[in-house]
Parts: sequence; structure tokens; C-alpha cells
Amino acid sequence: MTSARFINLVAALGTALADAQVSACEKLGVVPSDAAALITVGYHQGMSVGALAPIIGFTQSAAVRSVDRLVAQGLIERGRGEDKRQVRPDERRV
Repeated sequence: MTSARFINLVAALGTALADAQVSACEKLGVVPSDAAALITVGYHQGMSVGALAPIIGFTQSAAVRSVDRLVAQGLIERGRGEDKRQVRPDERRV
């Protein structure tokens, strides 16, 4: 396979994955910028919002707003007890 063909195939795969992510976001009612937070929290359950922010490239305040939106939609939940900074997928929705 030539380099140009390989690059075209990888680009097509990237486009297909991006389209699938946008479609999944629309079905869930999640804005695309929150998808990164949702995926990351699903993979790193129990992480703090402060730890989430740099991973997804958000400021601390943007990460808090994103988490607030996802909590309001019932997709993730904040930690129980005194430390409500930890977030994880809402078990009622998984």
C-alpha cells in the first residue's frame, strides 16, 4: 500500500469516527465538547474535576461547567460524602 493511500484511509477512518461521535452526542443530548469529559470520566472513574480539566484541555472552570451539565443530564454523578469533587458515570444510566 502506498503512503498516500494509507494516509487517505486513516483520514477516512478519522472522519467516520468523528461522525459517529457527533451522532452519539446528538442521541444523548450531549454537546460535543462534553463528550471528552464523559469518555474520560468513564475510563478514569473517581477522578477529580481538577484532574479531568488538563486531560481534556479545559480550564478548571470549563471542566466544572461541563461536569455540571453532565450531572444535570444524569450521565455522571459527583462523589458522595464530603468530597464531591470526584466524578464517575451514573450507575443508573450505564
